[in-house]
Parts: sequence; C-alpha cells; structure tokens
Amino acid sequence: MQMIIKGLRIRSKSGISRILRHLTNGDDNESVAFLRGTAADIQDMHKDSIAKGATYSVRHWIIAPHEMMDRPQMRHVLGMLAEEFIFDARRAVVVEHRKKRATEDATDVHWHVLVGEVDPETGRVLKSSFDRVVHEVVARASEYAFGHRFVLGKHTKSVIKGLRKRNLACIADRLENAFSSTIALPAEAFTHAQHQEKKRLGHNLPDLRHEIKDIVARAQSGDDLSRLISALGMVVRQGDKPETWIVADAVDGVLIGALHRLAGARKSEVSALMMAAQRTNAPPEPKNSADPTRMVVPTPQQIETAKPQRAGHDQTASDASILLADLQAMEASATEILKTPVPAFSPSPAMRSTKKAIREQVSELSNSRNLRWDLAEELWNAPSVRWWCYPLGIGRRRQRRIADLEQRIDVADGRIREIAARISAQESRLLSEEKAAKTLFIEKIREVNRKHRLATETLTLVPIARSIIRETPEVTAMGKDHVLGLAKTRLVADFNSQLPSVESPGMRL
Repeated sequence: MQMIIKGLRIRSKSGISRILRHLTNGDDNESVAFLRGTAADIQDMHKDSIAKGATYSVRHWIIAPHEMMDRPQMRHVLGMLAEEFIFDARRAVVVEHRKKRATEDATDVHWHVLVGEVDPETGRVLKSSFDRVVHEVVARASEYAFGHRFVLGKHTKSVIKGLRKRNLACIADRLENAFSSTIALPAEAFTHAQHQEKKRLGHNLPDLRHEIKDIVARAQSGDDLSRLISALGMVVRQGDKPETWIVADAVDGVLIGALHRLAGARKSEVSALMMAAQRTNAPPEPKNSADPTRMVVPTPQQIETAKPQRAGHDQTASDASILLADLQAMEASATEILKTPVPAFSPSPAMRSTKKAIREQVSELSNSRNLRWDLAEELWNAPSVRWWCYPLGIGRRRQRRIADLEQRIDVADGRIREIAARISAQESRLLSEEKAAKTLFIEKIREVNRKHRLATETLTLVPIARSIIRETPEVTAMGKDHVLGLAKTRLVADFNSQLPSVESPGMRL
C-alpha cells in the first residue's frame, strides 16, 4: 500500500451532481469537512467551463495516504499539484473525509481536491499530459518529504527520470536504490543493473555469493543461518514465492537476492535448512576404528627418518604430551576467538551529524511552507481594491497590503527553494557516507567471520587429533601439522561414510 493520488476529469456535459453528493455525503464517511471553498464554488467551476465551451469542467484529485498525514502536509501536496498542473492553489476546493480504510494499518483520512479545468481569469486549461506519471512523482516526493515508506508504482522508471528532471536527485537515488532490482526483474533474478546497484550499496555480489555459500554450507539450522548472515549486515526473510527465501540489507531493507541463488544451492535444500530445528554445534565424535582406509599412519621408517634422534617409549610419550599441550592451547585460543562478538552496524559520527542537519532543515522547510500557506490564505482573504475604495481613502492602503503579501510570498518561495536545494545536497552527501561506512563494516565482518571459521575448524579437529594420538602415539613424532592433517582426513571419511550409497543402474542384473 502507498500514498495514492488519483486524478479524474469531469466532463462538462455529464454534470456534477454525482460528485457533489459524494463530497457532501456523511453517511459513507465518519466526518466531512470543507477545508477550503464550498459546493457552490464547484458549481461555479462547472458553469465557467460550460461558458468557455470546454470539454471538461472540473479536475478532481483524490489523495489517500497509507500512513498518517496531517493538514499542513496536505497543503504541501496541494502546492506540488498546483505547481505541476499550473493552477493557483487558492482557487482549489479541498474536502476532508474521514473513513475507515479496507487495510487495517492504513490511516482513515483522505482528501478531495477540485479545481476548475479552465482558469476563469486567464482562460488557460489545466495540463493533463502524462498525468499518471506526475501523480506518482508527487506521491513519491511527498512520501520522501514526510518520512513515509516508498512503495513501487507502475511508472517508477519514469518517476525516477521525472525526479531528476526536477532537480530532486536525492529522492531519485533513494527510489532507485530501493527498487531498481525490482523494476528490472522479479525478486529471484539477477541482472547487470542489480550487480551495479549492489556495488553502489557497498556489496560486491561475487564476494557476497562466496560468503553466503560458505555460511549455508556451515549452518546447521535456519536460526544458525540467519545469525551468521546477520553478521554480514543482512537479514533473511521469506519471499513471495513458495519455498523462496531472500536476503536483504539490514539497514535499508534493499533486496540483495534469492538465498538459494546466492548460495548456489537448490531451492528445496535451502528451504529445508531454513525450516530445520536448531541442532547442537558440537563436533562429531570420531569413530574408534583402526581401518587403514580412514587414516594414514606413518611407517616406522618415516618416523625414524623424520626423528632419527628420538626412540623408545619415553620419547613417544614425551612427544604426545607436548603435542597434547599444544592442542589444548589451540583449543583455548579458538574458544576465546569464538567469544568475540560480531560487531553491529552503527552510523558513523559524520552520518549522525548529517542526519541531524537534515532533520533540522526538514523542520525549517515545513515551517517555511506553512508560513507561505498562511500568507497565501491571507492574500486570498484580503479585501479587493474597487473603484469606490479610493474616494474613501482605503484604496491605496489595501493596494499596499496586497503588494506586501505578494512580496512576502515571493520571499517565502525563494526560501523554500533554497532549503530544498540544501536538503538535496545533504541527502546526497549522506548517501555517500552510508556507502563508505557499509564498505568498512563489511570488511570488518568478513575478517571476524574468517577468524570464527578457522576457530570452528580448530575446535572440530582437536578432539579427533586427541583420539588419533591415543590410538597411535607414534604419529606424534611427525609433528602437529601431520596429526591435524590425519584428523581432517578422518573427519572427511566419517562424513562420507554417513552419506547414503547410490547403486549404479549398470550394476543391476
């Protein structure tokens, strides 16, 4: 759900009785309030258009935000519509309806804005070219201004171009970062555009695939996998398609890709892993077997060649004691490494400073827009200058008052443009700072994960190495690296022995 701005053009020959009934109908709405103008003003719009011979009489906009929006923010939307379609916002009729929405989490207030298709003073007809795209431009710009969540529309590509054309590159960048992957293809596909987008966000897609592939291979449950991926600054959530899990950026929620594609695994395997219950992380106990195919034991000649000066039971026991002490030290060191917490992403001081400046500028922009609106209201309600005002001595006073209000409105407009440009520059700077911070954060996470991976491998191999030393003490003469190599060979053999055997069809009789 998103902010919906929908425009309707009422034909002159069709009449306006139906729309007037809808606007004033209190039965379908909890409350109806004319914030500006009256039903009689709408009738006058209709009459003016008929007098001019226009095909359409009234332009009717419906503004229905998904998130809470107040009346000053509604003024902001009206101002953007007036700027886009070139009409005086003071001649618009604004009606507020309060009505329960079908979606539970949607706000219950929406507004109707009605403007005559023909300006009675200039005879100019309202613009209508690419109106649906313009509606989305206004909606996305409003969502950005009010801090609402962006939602993909039908014309997002054109909206991004339109925002850049209006010097709103900061909004276009945010929208493009949020939806460029979705615009191109469904959530499971990968394109060159997605790859470039991930680079802009600080993610190198090939390296990321390698990291996630390793995580999926090591994870023993869905909880374990989610925890490991969260250490990379990302989250895993279920996709729209069955048995599909997707990976997204933990900070911005931007889609990275489908989990099974990033891991290079089958969708069913990844889904089974995500649904699996949490299992113990204890290393498998080695089987007590002396099968020579499972472990390579050095020959006496090899031992003698490697350690010619050592001989006898006492020397072997001494070697075993030294090696066991080394293994114990390795185990303690690995345990301490695994206790190292995975750092969480936090904004840098520069990002915090920029965000604070943006919040201050947004507040100032809101105040400036409200001031501009109040001045426009005052100018709209100011008494007009008629011929009889001059003999009474009030004509010049009224004229000066109107000129003063118009000048103050021009100053307010300039102030609004200045603040908006400053916010745009600060937003662009914030985006660059976020990318740099994410790059450093990802490098830090990768280093921590590398150390954790080596520590986990050590804790898996040390118990197996101890078992080998107990079974064949003479292997200690070959050194620690050789014993750990034997432990790794036995670990692989144990794993392969647990795999189900597959009978070749050619072997069947």
